[in-house]
Amino acid sequence: LNAIFIVVTTDYEIAHRGADLPDHMLSLEIAFIVFYCVELALKLTVHRLFFFVCPDSGWNWLDLVLVVFSLLDVALSGVASKGTVSIAFMRSLRLFKLAKVLRVFRSVRFFSELRLMFDCVLGSLVSLIWCFAMVSFVAYVFSLLIVQGVAAELREP
Repeated sequence: LNAIFIVVTTDYEIAHRGADLPDHMLSLEIAFIVFYCVELALKLTVHRLFFFVCPDSGWNWLDLVLVVFSLLDVALSGVASKGTVSIAFMRSLRLFKLAKVLRVFRSVRFFSELRLMFDCVLGSLVSLIWCFAMVSFVAYVFSLLIVQGVAAELREP
């Protein structure tokens, strides 16, 4: 439901550039944030410190960061709408909009097959980075050999 709301909100923001969200959209946004805050508070109450070290702690940390970013987004947007904040600061608020998009990843954990694929992709990122490094190194070496060969050929009459 939240993923659909994010699409609708983003579509509205593109269609009405520079305009504030309507009150009903803002109310629904706050309702989602309250829901996530209550969910996080209940999890923290039940699990206490185990919340941060359990096997699903990565997802729990993601939930915590998303809730904090969402709260900061709403709080700072409210302050900014009163005109007491500079334009440069408003541009930095765009980072908090990313938290809305990242909320979609919360739903990944409920689909075991999708979660397995997601974990595999994340687990292979380090190998992928090393593959890119190796390919870049090989391309660098061969480009040097080709350029040196062409330069040697151009020097000879």
